[in-house]
Amino acid sequence: NKIFGVQHGGSYFLTQKDKLHNDSDYIFCNKFLSYGLNKSFKQSHPEGTKIIETGCYKEPYINKILKNKKIIKNNIIYVPINLNNFFKPNFQSSQTERFKDQKKICDILNSQSLFKPYVKILPNTCIGKSIFNFYNIEVNPICYEVNNYRNLLINSNTLITAIRKIRPKVIIFDHFSTPAYELSKTDSEIILILDKTNYPKKDVLKIIKKRFHVIHKPKEIVPIINKINRKKVEKKNIDFYKFFY
Repeated sequence: NKIFGVQHGGSYFLTQKDKLHNDSDYIFCNKFLSYGLNKSFKQSHPEGTKIIETGCYKEPYINKILKNKKIIKNNIIYVPINLNNFFKPNFQSSQTERFKDQKKICDILNSQSLFKPYVKILPNTCIGKSIFNFYNIEVNPICYEVNNYRNLLINSNTLITAIRKIRPKVIIFDHFSTPAYELSKTDSEIILILDKTNYPKKDVLKIIKKRFHVIHKPKEIVPIINKINRKKVEKKNIDFYKFFY
């Protein structure tokens, strides 16, 4: 019998976190279907496991929904990426540190006046201070905090529906994860905070920087959105999408 594995999210093969994937995924499979590989992984993949680059099977669906959606130039959306479960070790900065960064990003968006700011919370999580899904609050507690910001507009749709409706000029991600892959072919400018603990491999980083405005701290958001507003900078290269999604 043959065992097939399928990539089911972002950062596989591309970051330091991939050391965990070897033990959780690859070694159990005869063949593993991936979105795309980086150069160093192609040279040292697990013995006995054949990695096949198929791309993501969701890609045609997402591309069809978001294709040719004209952006609204004064909209900006922040997509907080889930924190790690405390009972499940992971390769990233501490959850406390990441949550503090998420609050800082909300502070920045709440106080700026260049764009109409949205924050996308997890669907069916809470309305105001009434919580419907405690698991979602555990992994994405900013959902509960965002109501404290007067100027932030809350969107609780799925990610693709939110982007289809809001059509933002700027998207902000606080972590390199699956949503960055899914939206890398949109016409939006994407600001991406990279985690110092789980940094991309060198060849991957070069490609990431062609598409994403890479930063390391929330305070770096301000000068970038100023430049985007003045049309001083633009990153629309699709190599990341082509090679890794």
